[in-house]
Amino acid sequence: MRRTALSLFALLAFVVSAHAQTTDPLQAFADAEMDARVPTLEQTLGHGFAERFTRHDQLLDYCEALAASSDRVRLDEYGRTHLDRRLVTLTITSPTNHARLDEILEHNRALTDPDADNTPNTLRSNPAVIWFSFNVHGNEASNSEAALALAYALAASKEGAIASWLDDVVVVIDPCLNPDGRERYVSWFESVMGKEVNTRQDSVEHFEPWPGGRSNHYLFDLNRDWVWGVHPESRARVRWYRHFMPQLHIDWHEQGYSSPTFFGEGDTPYNANIPEETKDWIVDYTEAVVEGYDELGLVFATRERFDY
Repeated sequence: MRRTALSLFALLAFVVSAHAQTTDPLQAFADAEMDARVPTLEQTLGHGFAERFTRHDQLLDYCEALAASSDRVRLDEYGRTHLDRRLVTLTITSPTNHARLDEILEHNRALTDPDADNTPNTLRSNPAVIWFSFNVHGNEASNSEAALALAYALAASKEGAIASWLDDVVVVIDPCLNPDGRERYVSWFESVMGKEVNTRQDSVEHFEPWPGGRSNHYLFDLNRDWVWGVHPESRARVRWYRHFMPQLHIDWHEQGYSSPTFFGEGDTPYNANIPEETKDWIVDYTEAVVEGYDELGLVFATRERFDY
């Protein structure tokens, strides 16, 4: 299970970062046969993956299309934003796991109870749960586009490795944690962009005016609200998160256009409340992703800039 999670994380990390470093977000699946019954973004909405920003109502339409076309995908609404936009997750795993998902999650939650009878057989047989969060900062808007490409790849790929991984893991994708902020950013960006891409660093589309799209409707940074739960987005998400209790949670962000992808153990100092085993796990996942990035010649950082 541990090797499966490492391998899957390494591949998915590449799919996400491919938006920044390649022209094809599905490059990792270039040789994979796709199930024609699962629609692409272009077939559903008229534009391809990462060709333009997908508005939130369109994002929901595509998530519904994936869930309707693939027995690997389930769509759940877990809450609403201040502006009543839907918050959803896609749960992606094998059809066999979907059939007993309640049992899998019950066993998984029992792992958090020190008094529960967590036998070695249960630990080995129960799939791992992986949770991916995208776009908590609304103006880091490529994240939701990466989420849609990733969901399509997992839903449609006929590659044997993908099917095997989905027997061993339950993947939960939250494609947009902050729809209100993201819509504010995308609406502004579309109002200033030209017909042709402008690569000049001083062009107006690179200078978002106040208040920007980073925060939610009430201008609160939701990435600072995980503990306090002041806002409906956070309260609903934490309730739903506890239903799954994932072994691995990756919170995807967006770097500046001149900054490399960052992942890894970060720099010192470390918060004293972070246990040593958490640091060890971060190192394990970092080594797996580094191997994939080096093989593909992608640029990344693992320690610079960020401390814990």
